[in-house]
Amino acid sequence: MIERWFRVLADLTYRHYKSIIVVSILLTVFCSFFVFKLVRRLETDIAALIPDNYQSVKTINEIKKRVGGVGSLVVLVQSPDFEANKRFAEDFVKELQGSEYKKFVNFIDYKRDVAFFKKNALLFMETGDLEEILARVEDRITLEKLKLSPMYIQLDEGEAEEDALDFSDIEAKYKGAEEGDDTYYTNRDRTVLAIEAMAAGTVSNIGFAKEMHSKLKEAANQLVPLSYHPQMVIEFGGPFKNKIDEFDTILSDIKSTLIFGLIGVVLILTIYFRQPLAAFFVALPLLMGLIWAFAITYWVIGNLNTMTGFLFVILFGLGIDFGIHMFARYLEDRMDNMDVRLSIETMLSQTGQAILTAALTTSIAFFSLTWTDFKGFSEFGFIVGTGIIMSLITMTTVLPAVLVLADRKLKLVRMRHVCGHDWGGSHGHFKGAKTVLVIASVVTIYLGVNLHKIEFEYDFTNLRSNLTASVAVKQKMATISKYGNESQSYSIVLADSKAELDEIVATLEKRIAEDDSTPTIDKVKTLWLELRGQDEKLEVIDEIRALANGEATKLLKGKQKARLDSMRSLLDVSEIAVDDLPENILRKFRTIDGSQAYFAQILPSVQLRDGKNAIAFAEDSHEIQTASGKTFFSSSSNIIFADMLQLMLRDSPQAIIITVVVVLLIVVADFKSLRSALLVMFPLVCGTIWMCGTLYLQSVKLNFYNIVALPTIIGMGIDNGVHLYHRYREEGPGSMRLVLKSTGGAMFVSMLTTMVGFFGLMTAQHPGLNSIGRLALIGLLTCFITAVVVLPALLEVLDGKRVRENDSEGDVEETDD
Repeated sequence: MIERWFRVLADLTYRHYKSIIVVSILLTVFCSFFVFKLVRRLETDIAALIPDNYQSVKTINEIKKRVGGVGSLVVLVQSPDFEANKRFAEDFVKELQGSEYKKFVNFIDYKRDVAFFKKNALLFMETGDLEEILARVEDRITLEKLKLSPMYIQLDEGEAEEDALDFSDIEAKYKGAEEGDDTYYTNRDRTVLAIEAMAAGTVSNIGFAKEMHSKLKEAANQLVPLSYHPQMVIEFGGPFKNKIDEFDTILSDIKSTLIFGLIGVVLILTIYFRQPLAAFFVALPLLMGLIWAFAITYWVIGNLNTMTGFLFVILFGLGIDFGIHMFARYLEDRMDNMDVRLSIETMLSQTGQAILTAALTTSIAFFSLTWTDFKGFSEFGFIVGTGIIMSLITMTTVLPAVLVLADRKLKLVRMRHVCGHDWGGSHGHFKGAKTVLVIASVVTIYLGVNLHKIEFEYDFTNLRSNLTASVAVKQKMATISKYGNESQSYSIVLADSKAELDEIVATLEKRIAEDDSTPTIDKVKTLWLELRGQDEKLEVIDEIRALANGEATKLLKGKQKARLDSMRSLLDVSEIAVDDLPENILRKFRTIDGSQAYFAQILPSVQLRDGKNAIAFAEDSHEIQTASGKTFFSSSSNIIFADMLQLMLRDSPQAIIITVVVVLLIVVADFKSLRSALLVMFPLVCGTIWMCGTLYLQSVKLNFYNIVALPTIIGMGIDNGVHLYHRYREEGPGSMRLVLKSTGGAMFVSMLTTMVGFFGLMTAQHPGLNSIGRLALIGLLTCFITAVVVLPALLEVLDGKRVRENDSEGDVEETDD
């Protein structure tokens, strides 16, 4: 049935080759517009890898909706002259207040309200420190009273100095890292001044992030920094710049991989087919199919992510396998003096069946991944599956049409055997089959029993692009106290009123107090919590003031009195309300429309760059059920990261199992024999185990990038067994050397073209993409080796056994006669 349909297709492509070529070109031009739009929608946010209906994603979207922009762009002004840095900062901030920047900047934070915090310094101290100040003043007054007694004897001359009234240790506790003018955010030597532009958009919108960075960079350049100081340098950092760097690194890696892959494939095809136009014959139909596939991706998904952005190169290497097998078969038949029409028919009816099986097996295996919630798998599976189907369509329609035009009309196809055609004999058995099977079995069993020792990389920072310039900026930011605290990560929980917020805080503080085994929450912060305990503090301050204005004025003299007098201005304070706080603080706690926002920040007590800690923190802080029965949810990039990790770890085994089962069912349907299907699957299983075993041998960890290589290799690796076994069944027992020389050669070239794309990823700067390339290369190589060594050995042993059994039955019959 299938062979008959392929013969019909061959007849149609031969007679209507011009129409097929014209229609396919027009369709490609139309789809190219959408592919261009798709490339500009590369989403590097990890939130793009989990479903939108996850609570963490819905909560973060609600936070963005209410509060507005999430994230900031930090501008670092650097020169040896602090005054020059200040002048530039003031002019730059003034420039950003223009109307053209309102769509990018919500507000700017670049200096503190020092006067406010100095005036109310005692109210922002811990109550225990205030009580310590009171105790020291009381002790000093008591000592001075004792000195007035005629019975007082000073035993140690240094005693007076040791007991001097001193608050320097307490002052140091609350003093920032900046020296001198602490109004601005600077490093210790004041050579770097930070300006933080709070964004009006979200950090996940890469288009907005790049446009904002471009506008602020343009604004800085317009001021001509060198006119303020000849050594002045302006650099950018913060969440938005980190996002841009990540995006640019991935995009650069994709472009370099694409160029490397295309050049490599062209060279391999030219050498293998021994004619320069071979790459054009095979690559043109494939390129059309991939453009169609990515246009469909734009219509269905709408964007690419960090796990799918590089798929064009991979699909190019994967889809060209079809063209290699078909063109090789076409040349083989033409060299046997078949005419163009009959060669096209044989190519489609014979090789086309194997390609159809391989394409359906691989595509359905990848489509099965769309059932998983983890978009790193589901979108990956959809794009690869669609790309393979589109490649199959163009290879069975456009490629034959191109060959008819090039060979029959233009005479561009050279009648040359493929490279390696004359290597070895045409017939013969596979030698050393039993030895190969024993060695393969031992290696497979050894690696298989050690697979459980492979570790997973939970530290996400090891998978981010760390450009030299970006690292340098981060190091400079770390010298500024505002950014020096490494634990700036926190989750946010929203409330609709102050009463709800108080309930949330009470619940979390109770949870902190009760969680003794695995505490991951350090503390909770709100505007009101920062002002909590003022009544108690004011009582202590009143007592200090009473002593300072009473007994201390008579008893303390000289330095003692001067030290107490230095505090006198700080004692004249009254209760602070939220509305009394500086504008630069209040602005951070307002909604988009300027009204009061009620939310709490939940600060972790552990480093959230460790995925295990992020998961534990998410379990402790994500869902908050208050005493009134209401349930609230907190969210942040770290909680989303935790959700993504758990989702990926849950879906990975499912994805692998689904892929294996689907592949097995399709192979059974193709060969109509479970035995044949198991034979084809055997080298794939061995190759996959060997691939994973190399991780164990090299002490390399799996991560959420390279784990996608596992179902990928299973889906791709089955092609080798399908092609080899189809050809072996066609040629019959005793033809293994012929099969390895013809089909094996095409398989080797197919593997090389696929490896070229993944090898390009190994040169990527992005660690995640690099890890995919490394593991996939190993998998392609191990699956190829098992297909051309282990499978032939297995077939040779089984066929030899069958021949011996048949000979034995023949001997028995002769004896009976």
